[in-house]
Amino acid sequence: MKKYLSFLFIILILFSVNSCDWQVPSEIHIKGSPSLKLAVGMDFSETFKSMMDNAFNSDGNDLIIQSCPKAVNTPFNLMTFLIRIKIAEITIDDFKKKFNISQIQSILGGGSSKLKDFSFLNPAFNNDYPISDSGDDSISLPLNFGDILDGFLFNDEIIKSKVFISGSDIANVLKVKLDFNFIDDNGAVENVLQEISDFTPQASGIDPDVKVYNGFELPSGGADDIFPATFINKNGNLVIDYQILIDNDKPVNAAMFNDDANVQVELLVWFPLKFETSPDRGAVFKLVDFDVMGDFFNSISESGIIEAIKLQIELNVNPFEDGKLIITNETDGKIINCPPMTPKIITLNFTEDDVKYINNNLFKPKFSIVFNDLGDDLPIPRELKIMTVSVDTVINYSIPVGGAD
Repeated sequence: MKKYLSFLFIILILFSVNSCDWQVPSEIHIKGSPSLKLAVGMDFSETFKSMMDNAFNSDGNDLIIQSCPKAVNTPFNLMTFLIRIKIAEITIDDFKKKFNISQIQSILGGGSSKLKDFSFLNPAFNNDYPISDSGDDSISLPLNFGDILDGFLFNDEIIKSKVFISGSDIANVLKVKLDFNFIDDNGAVENVLQEISDFTPQASGIDPDVKVYNGFELPSGGADDIFPATFINKNGNLVIDYQILIDNDKPVNAAMFNDDANVQVELLVWFPLKFETSPDRGAVFKLVDFDVMGDFFNSISESGIIEAIKLQIELNVNPFEDGKLIITNETDGKIINCPPMTPKIITLNFTEDDVKYINNNLFKPKFSIVFNDLGDDLPIPRELKIMTVSVDTVINYSIPVGGAD
């Protein structure tokens, strides 16, 4: 466009210098096919990071999601995320609500004993005693992957998890119960109860203030495979309730109940992205981040300058090559089909008829990649970047510059 405006500027200067010899036209007509290619280098993982945020984050959750650029997965080097959920943080105030701390300390003195021996502290104290119940602190995970994925299933066998329990010396005598309750869209409930009693107290070491986890796998230690990964492929809400209990069969001592007594419980989920199309129907990957281009195409159409436009998005590798990109107008369901993809290129093509349609209708585009083959794998590579964006246009534009006397 710049070269056409420069050309126009030169013509106007010539007209002004030679106005006595030239007849000034009423308008100048510009028509051509300018092209533009931009180096982008954008990390496409932000699309998938947004997907994970939507599925795991809800109000009140103390949760972080970190990308894992060094993750090693066999046989694919898959894009992987680490989800860290803080289940509970227990302080001395929580202990004081449950126990007469000074009485326990005075009885134990410098020795130790099992807490169940102090049944006189609580007549109902016959079992492991809960320090804390989740109550209003239940953790809710929306797991709404359907907002982006329709007909895809995760490979849940490669999703791993660990629970880390840490804190002061009292962490050595605890049990932790995690109650996973999945509530599907019809209100049906499935339940998985996990009990963790044999563990070495240890914090995960995950820094919540950074966006990247540079480990090759989950941190060592902790209790393995606690998160029920099979729930990932269901539509609904996963609620995590918890109990933290003192194990009646483990001895306690007075020092465990000092003013520094504290416990932290963390759940880590290692989440590589490998999808499989449904075995009985196709699948759709929704490019929700592309939806903002609706305003762009509407503004192009309304300007009246551009008659057709083609965008080519070059990736370092295109995992969606076997799919078909379609653009659907949300307002009337009209579908605009795009050219076939290549191993590195995604193409969006708007013909003259498409631009005329956009100009005459309310256009709210939804971008989707449709996969019709059943049971195919869709591994998302660890490095997925947009390298360049190329724009080819057909313009047809008239600029008034004067008029007849």
